Amino acid sequence: MILPLAFRLVEPGANMHPLEIIPVYAFAFWFAMLGGGGDWGKTIVKLATTNAVLQLALFVVVVQIPSYITGHMSYVDIAWPTGLVLLAAQALHHAKSAGHHEIYNTDDVNDGYKYLSHRSFLIGIALLVHGARMVIGGFVLFFPFDWPNGDLSRYQYAKKRWLKETAAENLWWLKQQQDTIMQAYANSVLIAAPILLVASNPNPSPLRPTEMAGFGCWLASWTMENICDLQMRRFRQIAKQNGDAETAVIGYTPYNGWRFIMWTKSRHPNYFFEWMCWNSIILMAIPSALDLLAIESASLMARFGIFVMFFYLSRTFYDCLIYWTGAEPAESRSVKRRPLYKRYQKITNVFFPFPFPFFNHHLTPGWPLFQEEEQKNK
Repeated sequence: MILPLAFRLVEPGANMHPLEIIPVYAFAFWFAMLGGGGDWGKTIVKLATTNAVLQLALFVVVVQIPSYITGHMSYVDIAWPTGLVLLAAQALHHAKSAGHHEIYNTDDVNDGYKYLSHRSFLIGIALLVHGARMVIGGFVLFFPFDWPNGDLSRYQYAKKRWLKETAAENLWWLKQQQDTIMQAYANSVLIAAPILLVASNPNPSPLRPTEMAGFGCWLASWTMENICDLQMRRFRQIAKQNGDAETAVIGYTPYNGWRFIMWTKSRHPNYFFEWMCWNSIILMAIPSALDLLAIESASLMARFGIFVMFFYLSRTFYDCLIYWTGAEPAESRSVKRRPLYKRYQKITNVFFPFPFPFFNHHLTPGWPLFQEEEQKNK
């Protein structure tokens, strides 16, 4: 009992293998390994240290203390995107003020400044816009942050899952602290790594095709995510007018026309495009990661570890958007409240808006509660 409980207390996300805990927590040491990577490595370490202090201060004040006092986790929906804005501001400030580090040979330092600013501004602006949208949305939805109806439903579901897996209600407050501080950790490590890597890259080369493609993919994904949200807002307005707002299902007849097209392809297309935004940021950072490979003074673990971090950044967001705070908590309510939702689940992927092999698309009617229903019927 002790080992399973200990695992749940330190578990990152909601669907990772126990062995995955090791690399997730070990990634913090990647920055320490960069210390021997010359000026570039030292710059990244300095930026990462400043960012970690800012993220910790933000979360302690905005999330950890209020969560401990009130028992609500919802404050994290304000702190996490605010942390992204802080990280973006730091990257943009460095791009504006940093000098050219002569790791690469160049006869035109001014071009070095120019190209450094271009790639840094692209990834910094992408993160700033991405985080600011969620900060503004959070303030509009949640102000004055008194949560009159209790925690947001996804955090109520997290508590139910915790009690089902551990039955340790007396330790729920500790799990709340771990769950929320892990988002500060993500802002300080997994998310910070590609952002700070690009923002501090001293390579004076022009923007490379992969960097431009990554920004283009981010812009397209961010636009599509907003379109999906607008379609959801339109659905709620029409369903309210029709008098079936409590039972109707977007993406399922009669709300499956062209105005709701994305929701006929995926049950959570907004989550899919959110995930693609982060994959696009990774794509923007790949050329800088390849530049890091050329820094022989950096350790092999530092030079190759960044690619493992890229994988886990995508992996962690996938886990979060489906199992942790995304689709699973949302659908646990929908299958109870909306009778047609099980039919919708049977014909529509949970995440990918197209056929994709090797992934569980959760086409089982009643997911994620069907197992509970089967146990009750036995």
